[in-house]
This record gives sequence, structure tokens and C-alpha cells, in this order.
Amino acid sequence: MKDVQKPELYNSPYHSKGGYVPITETRESPLPDIYSRSADELGMQTVDLNGEDMLDKVLENNTKLEILVVQVLIEHKKAIGVEFFKNNRKTQVFANKEVIVSAGAVNSPTLLMLSGIGRKEHLQDLGIAVQADLPVGENLEDHMMFFMKYKINQSYSMTKDLSNTMWYELTGKGWNSYCGDEGHIFGQIKDRNKNEPGWPDYQLQFANAAQDEDFIEEGLELNLKREVYVLQLP
Repeated sequence: MKDVQKPELYNSPYHSKGGYVPITETRESPLPDIYSRSADELGMQTVDLNGEDMLDKVLENNTKLEILVVQVLIEHKKAIGVEFFKNNRKTQVFANKEVIVSAGAVNSPTLLMLSGIGRKEHLQDLGIAVQADLPVGENLEDHMMFFMKYKINQSYSMTKDLSNTMWYELTGKGWNSYCGDEGHIFGQIKDRNKNEPGWPDYQLQFANAAQDEDFIEEGLELNLKREVYVLQLP
């Protein structure tokens, strides 16, 4: 699927060449490099976001990534177990007490709908027997996010005028070729439990965009109460 076009990743087992989706690196602004150097000064390691350090760490700290659950078994409107695949073999297990669905903001509603719990019309269109007509999957919210904005003293950021140029249409390069989020920091809180696995507690994303008439004053619209994300200064 991917066609990575960054030479240092050509031999990476986590990337591939010759696919339909080109993966490139843009350098329209020096800000991402400044962001990266700042992280280096704080002692953070620079790694491939989709490489060994990010993926293998999850696998080695999580021994539960062994089965693929495909359905919650329901009898008389009560969840009694789950059906899953292990070693390419379909298996069913039954609960002594209860079934807890904890597969994330996307996979949890997916699993419920595959089990017949969701909007009746949608399930019937897919040929899934309806166990409960409920608004599963609607108003999906994921990734709690807050915007922090910083003013800079030089014109380094993406603006409306830069995005309206024809350079990208002519060459495939330029400001319209950049992805928006040009840097990520995955960190851990200082007072975390030392016995917990080493995965991150938070993610900082760097977006290189100026606030002009096309950018909402408070950042992109978030489903949060104003008092939650607006810092009240004395």
C-alpha cells in the first residue's frame, strides 16, 4: 500500500516501497526542526513514529494481544461470553460473571454492532441480527485534545495566502503538500506508577499554522465546555 520516499527508511521492516500511497517528508518551514531540537535538549529520543520503538514496545508490554474477538455472545438480552479467533481457529468462551467490552473508542462500538447491538436499520442493512436497537457508534469522540498557541516573530507558518498558491497544483510540492501535524512528542508524567508498562501518558502534536481569518479563534471546534479548555488568568 505504501511507497515510502525517505531514503533512511528504505530498509525498514515497518515501511514498504512500490505501493499506491507515497509517503514523503516536507520541509517548507524550519519550525519542525526547531521543535525536534527542543525535544533533544530535554533528553528525548528521536524515533520513527511508525517504527520499532513505537510498535514493538506496545507488543512487548502487552501479552493480551493474542486473540481477535469478533462477537459478544448474547442470550435472552444478556451477554454470556465472546467468540474469538486464535491460531486461525474460531473459539467461544463463556463468562462466569460478566462480559466487559473495553476495546477503545472505535473497536468497542464495532464489536457491539457486530454482536447485534446498534441502530436497527443499520444492522439490518448489513444482515446482522438485531439484539438491541441502540444508538451505538453515534457521536463518536476520541482523543481528548487542547490547543496551545504560540506567537512567533517571523513568518514561518502556514497561512491562507500560502495555501491559495498554484505551486502545489503545478509541482506537487509546497505548503499544500505538508500534513499539518509535523511533530509529535510522547511523554510520561513524572509521578506515574513505576510498576506500570512504559507506554506514554500523553501526546503533544506540533501543527504549523497561523491564526488568520480561516482559523477559528479558539482553535478547531471541540466538544468541551469553555471553562474546561480556556485558561482564566488573574
